[in-house]
Amino acid sequence: MGRIMGTVRFFDAKKGYGVIDGADNKKYLFFYNDILRKNKYCKAKEKVIFTTTKDAHGTRAVGVHIV
Repeated sequence: MGRIMGTVRFFDAKKGYGVIDGADNKKYLFFYNDILRKNKYCKAKEKVIFTTTKDAHGTRAVGVHIV
């Protein structure tokens, strides 16, 4: 799957996770702080590019880059 554009809905640097709204605004994806590329944190409403992966908990965002 290719890169996807989205918007950070929520990010908690203290807890180390956040949620991204997909470009279609129909899905939201969970992501961990440690997958952020070149940044240690991000803010709500920032635009990001990412890919997705599936694991035991469902689909989540990986390789997140702030645009």
